[in-house]
Amino acid sequence: GNGNTQHALVFGDTVATIVWSNTGTVPSSINGTYHTGALISNPTNNGTATGAHYMDVFWRINVTGGSFYNYDLNLRYDPNMLGTVPSATDLKLAKKPTTGGWWTHYGSTATTVDTVAANFGVNGLSDFSDFTGTSDISPLPVVLNRFEAVKEGSTSAGLYWNTASEKNSDHFV
Repeated sequence: GNGNTQHALVFGDTVATIVWSNTGTVPSSINGTYHTGALISNPTNNGTATGAHYMDVFWRINVTGGSFYNYDLNLRYDPNMLGTVPSATDLKLAKKPTTGGWWTHYGSTATTVDTVAANFGVNGLSDFSDFTGTSDISPLPVVLNRFEAVKEGSTSAGLYWNTASEKNSDHFV
């Protein structure tokens, strides 16, 4: 904890950086692997994200021990491993449990990208898993918390929503 930084190295190159928060107890050991040229498993989340683009690399980080910790993660990439992601500026972090499950996408507002240093990451994570890069698959610059259609009368409906974030949007028409 206490803001300590750990680096994962492969052949002397940093491939991941973890900065621990000041909360919780950090894990007693960390084991990370870097899988280059690897096709990731279930990239479409069982057909729900058919337009998703993914890198040809994934990072697997497992830990032993620790509790109630948070960390910031930065992953270093080689531009040759962008896979089907159109551009490094499109990179968003995606993570999923190492034992299966679905990819969770950290969209435009959560992922930071530095194309000069060739890294991307997310702050405030609380568990470890498989990580990769993906493109933002949401066509809207809005992240919805709630969207609801309610029948009003016999021929109309009311639309109600609230947003978690909006990018380059100041009203709806």
